[in-house]
Amino acid sequence: MNCVFSQEVRAGDGEKTDSLGQTSGIAGLGEKVLDLVTWEKEGVVYTVYPSLSVSPRNGFVYGVMPAVKWNSAHKGKYNTLAINAEHSTKGMLQLQLEHEWYLGGRWLTTGEAFLNSREDQFWVGADDRDFFFDRKEFRIEWDFLSNPFPALWIGGGILLNNNRFDESAPFVFEGEGLTGAEGGFIAG
Repeated sequence: MNCVFSQEVRAGDGEKTDSLGQTSGIAGLGEKVLDLVTWEKEGVVYTVYPSLSVSPRNGFVYGVMPAVKWNSAHKGKYNTLAINAEHSTKGMLQLQLEHEWYLGGRWLTTGEAFLNSREDQFWVGADDRDFFFDRKEFRIEWDFLSNPFPALWIGGGILLNNNRFDESAPFVFEGEGLTGAEGGFIAG
């Protein structure tokens, strides 16, 4: 998850400024780290974000997310392309490709391709027994939108999703009467 925020900064005399040189503490440290992982060349901004996290489900997760941003034909907007690759000590593998491209002043295409392989968890029966199983997922989402009026985007999209479970999962899921116990495709 990425979070971006902006805050108005006032100089000692009360004058507004957007100078990052006047930030301190965690914000200043964050700016220094961004300077280390960001390069700009001929109007194109390249950033390589490191990815680290820990959770009981995935263990220690490490990876990298290179991103590219460049001017678009839509005033004030940027085209972006990002790739996220992560692996974990518990065998989780995730690859994700995302894009947001403005095609001319009134068209936009956004989407992602996603591949995920990890151990998943399900709770079985009235006593909520833990059941762990291996799950592989492949997903493509793609939207194509038009901007006929300010602040209004209209269009369509596609979704293709495929889930595969290890051989123990369908037996347990069918025993619980769950639809989709075999995994399979979803399209929309």
